Amino acid sequence: MDKLAIRLIFMGEFPAELHIKGFKKWDSQLFQIKDIQEYPLNLDPDWDDWAYSDALLESNLPSFATSNNTISRTPTEKIDINIYVLNKPIQDNYYSRIINNNRVVLTYYQVVELLKKNMIPLDNFLIYHIYLYALVYLIKKGKEMTMEDEKYLLHKDCRGCLFDYSIYKNEVIFKCRWLEICGECKYKLITRGVSPIIIESIPAEFRQRTKPCYEKIILLLKKHPINSFGLSFIIAILTSVIASCIYGCFIQSNRSCCNM
Repeated sequence: MDKLAIRLIFMGEFPAELHIKGFKKWDSQLFQIKDIQEYPLNLDPDWDDWAYSDALLESNLPSFATSNNTISRTPTEKIDINIYVLNKPIQDNYYSRIINNNRVVLTYYQVVELLKKNMIPLDNFLIYHIYLYALVYLIKKGKEMTMEDEKYLLHKDCRGCLFDYSIYKNEVIFKCRWLEICGECKYKLITRGVSPIIIESIPAEFRQRTKPCYEKIILLLKKHPINSFGLSFIIAILTSVIASCIYGCFIQSNRSCCNM
């Protein structure tokens, strides 16, 4: 199977912890990020609570072709899914919505602080959704995706699965730390023609993500507070001893010089 071609379009401002340029390095059997674009977001909200409606986004987001859109696609271009990434609320306060022509809108609104608080890289949230919509695309066999196609795979109970519906936004932490696919969802995907090899590869690929060193240290301290305290105490004593030795040698050296 050829890898699905993904384009990411970042709209507006994002925290520095989101490594926009680094997404092209993601290695997956399922997809390849072919292109990354950045644009300002100069739209006035038209939905409740200062959100953007599907209709507004459909007609105003930068237009890019997809592989099933033969009207504007150039012969050399093959992009299967365009994902627009925002940091503003969207219709019905969803995380993400499929609009049209295999275009997806994803928002970090109310998600950034949840991820930071739980020491989860911001990149995980976007990568998670790329896997989600890549699989929806596969069960549609390249035809245009709809919100109903996505709902077919989602389940309302929170299992830490890729297809958790996540009614409450704080549930995002359960699926963005370690991405899994539950048995029921594996069965659904296989019956719709998705390769079991692809399905099994996804959790392993997601685990390859490495946290920055400081995040690993903080996570370790939180997980083992007593051991961390003991280690800190030992390190403090050793540091004090080493400092005393260095100071002692320095004083002794000065005295030797004075006696000469």
